[in-house]
Amino acid sequence: MNRTPLLFVSTFLLAIITIDTPIHAQDAAATPPPGTNATILADELVNLLHLEKTANSMRANLESATAALSGNAMKGVSPDARLQAEKQSSRTLDIIFSAMSWDKMKPVYVSVYAETFTPEELRAMIAFYKTDVGQKWLEKQPQVQAAIMQKSMVFMRGIQGKIMESIKNVVPDPGTPPTPSASSTPSATKLP
Repeated sequence: MNRTPLLFVSTFLLAIITIDTPIHAQDAAATPPPGTNATILADELVNLLHLEKTANSMRANLESATAALSGNAMKGVSPDARLQAEKQSSRTLDIIFSAMSWDKMKPVYVSVYAETFTPEELRAMIAFYKTDVGQKWLEKQPQVQAAIMQKSMVFMRGIQGKIMESIKNVVPDPGTPPTPSASSTPSATKLP
């Protein structure tokens, strides 16, 4: 079975997750303790921003983006290989979203907001998001994010061939005999 589509789908999912997820190396000493003014305000802001809803909708967006890209990547691939790739994609998403459930991610969001913004800035953001314009912004964010993801797929399609070639260079098709490397080729020098 050709593993290239499986690797492409997994690589794509990991790339999207790392691009779309806030990554923050936390220093425990820098994290405001729970109950501080900044942490309480950050928690209020995170709740007001409906980030749980956004996080939960990410899986559906990733599934549709992955399906679109993997469909192009698997042209000419056997139905069995396609099914295996789809199953692997689903397993990969299950692993990612299990590890990054909202219960686990909310404290990260609160911590990052509390560390990044002052209490005054948090209060100002909370006040803005409580206005009609702030609520309209929040209401339209899923639509904006979906449109951005859809339009950015043009870039992914453009680099898809390069990604596939890169994967093939690292993990060759199991049906292909290994190419001997220069270090494994016997030396042509004669022993005395």
